Order: sequence, then structure tokens, then C-alpha cells
Amino acid sequence: MSTWIVLAMIGVGTYTMRVSMFVLLGGRTLPAWLDRPMAVVAPAAVASIVGAMTLTAHGRIDPIDPAQLMAVFAGFVVVRRSGNVMHAFAVGMPTMWTLQFIL
Repeated sequence: MSTWIVLAMIGVGTYTMRVSMFVLLGGRTLPAWLDRPMAVVAPAAVASIVGAMTLTAHGRIDPIDPAQLMAVFAGFVVVRRSGNVMHAFAVGMPTMWTLQFIL
């Protein structure tokens, strides 16, 4: 089997798995016992991505850049006050860019 055929099959398989959740559960209301844990999935995903980006570089643990650390802190404060993750991006990224320019 060709490498490209295997990669195409893997791509189709992962796409099918991801789409199946939208197709199967798209028009339904989740039960309460499943809805409560699902509420923390998005914040956990964002935290893991931000943590990995902040604490690692090129697959190694790297010293934390002060501008990134301050941006993460600013984003954390904004999320705690507003409850909206998108506000963290709107505040955190300009904070990081400004501090990187200054420092």
C-alpha cells in the first residue's frame, strides 16, 4: 500500500470521527449528567494549548518569556471577570505584542 493511500485513509477516518459527533448529536439536547462535564472541555483545551505554548519550545521545557507570562496573566484576569474565553484572546495577544515590542 502506498504511503499516500495510508495517509488519505487516516485523514478520512479522523474526519469521519470528528464529523460524527456533529451529525449524531447536532440537533439533540445532551442529558444533564453529560452537559455539566462538557462545560469545562473548552476551558481545559485552551489551558492546555496556552500552557504548552508558554512552557515549551521545540519540544523542550523552556524558560518563560516575561511578555508571554504577563499576557497569560492578563488573559486569566479577563476570563475570571467576564467569563468569556474570546475576551482573553482579545486582551492577551495585544498585551503580549506590546510587551514584546517594549522589552
